[in-house]
Amino acid sequence: MTGHPGVAAEERGGDPVSRVDLALSAVAVTTIAVAQPILDLLGRTPEFFTARAAPTVDVVLLAVALGLGLPLLVAGIVLLSDVVSHRAGVAVHAVVLVASGALLTLQVLRRTPLSDWPGWAQIAIALAAGAALTIGYHRWRPARRLLDYAAVAPVVVLVVFAVIAPTSALIWGSPAAAAEPVALPVEPTAPVIMIVFDEFPVATLIDEQGEIRDQDFPGFARLASDGTWFRNAVGSHERTEEALPTILSGQLAPLDEKVPTAAEYPETLFTLLGGSYQVSASESVTELCPPTVCVGGSRQRLPAGPRWRSLANDMSVVAGHVLLPTQIAAELPPIDQSWAGFGVPKTQEDWNLNRRFIDHVEADRRLVVEEFLDEIDHPLAADELHFAHLLLPHSPWDLLPDGKRYVPALLPPSESTTWSGDAWLVEQAYQRHLVQVVYVDTVVGELIDRLERNGTYDDALVVVTADHGVAVRPRTLRRIIADDN
Repeated sequence: MTGHPGVAAEERGGDPVSRVDLALSAVAVTTIAVAQPILDLLGRTPEFFTARAAPTVDVVLLAVALGLGLPLLVAGIVLLSDVVSHRAGVAVHAVVLVASGALLTLQVLRRTPLSDWPGWAQIAIALAAGAALTIGYHRWRPARRLLDYAAVAPVVVLVVFAVIAPTSALIWGSPAAAAEPVALPVEPTAPVIMIVFDEFPVATLIDEQGEIRDQDFPGFARLASDGTWFRNAVGSHERTEEALPTILSGQLAPLDEKVPTAAEYPETLFTLLGGSYQVSASESVTELCPPTVCVGGSRQRLPAGPRWRSLANDMSVVAGHVLLPTQIAAELPPIDQSWAGFGVPKTQEDWNLNRRFIDHVEADRRLVVEEFLDEIDHPLAADELHFAHLLLPHSPWDLLPDGKRYVPALLPPSESTTWSGDAWLVEQAYQRHLVQVVYVDTVVGELIDRLERNGTYDDALVVVTADHGVAVRPRTLRRIIADDN
């Protein structure tokens, strides 16, 4: 490549570093160290997008901004600095190399025993590796050529995300969706009300004899006494993204192979009854009700402004978990206990009224409950289907029996998927779980009350179930089925 005009060689016996070299290597290292690991995680987790009802354009824009825009932005800063002064360009470029090399090294350290070292020690090692990368770039010509060729990384990363990764189904849809499923001629003889609760173990409701604790949970006891309680039923999957499609389609969902959308699951309860029932569905994570059945969609989509603010907040937490040392990332909000709202403030010190209002609109699960109950607060016709997947009693456990939110003094001692060994703290977490289940019980009782008031209860088919459970025991996996839970 042509050297920078008027600049002497910057390595002994080597070629001068050209402006093009600086730009290409900046694109390469930024993509490999930052864009690729984040897009790899998001590409394997389409629920990140479906949980916030993100339209296809949001998925594409985020991928392009991160996979192409960020590397080009960094390269542009390097180029502008080089235009001002070649020394400045080389200096800024060195900062980019050191930072990118350090971030890449930190990701490698996370997969080694060194991940248990203090955060400062890991950062020191990472910075040394980044400095070595910078020195090698200037003194070893093959390294420079290698990074020049690696500048194609943004194209590769975007192709993998948009074509190969599971999230690609959100962009292109599924071949299964090409043919419109034919609704069966089901005669509407009774209104249908179905609620799927989330992260709800049946063990919470029952006593030593396997009976519902009616004094603690009168709503569930009342429903069971009036109907049929399938007390030996078990969940089909450990995660919502497979459990809910299995429940609604009647087909066992394969692990990590399908996105929980109508495109991937074209035949569900919604399409079965869609030809003869008026379907109203509220989905918190999935998008299984097709637009042809749920006119206007089954997800409440926020306006672009709040939606992207929420996305930016969550992306900052995701990036921290991917890029920072384990010890430091552990201080961030967890990203494995929900699908969105990672960065929503939960402390008493947060008194920013505007932020609190946005948080309530975006993350308050009680609003969805009230909207669903209001839907059935009238005499229901025989051809009405009302469905809701409610993120309750799913953690965070911060609701009292009357639905008021509180700020716990202690958070659940689960850094990721396994509970800590502190039995007292785990017991506190379980008590908070029980308190939130009492709130869920009041929701069930209110559901029955409203159906009785409007004269629909005796005629309606009411289905109340859960997608999966949760274990709350010291040193035990929270969500993965094992012999000890």
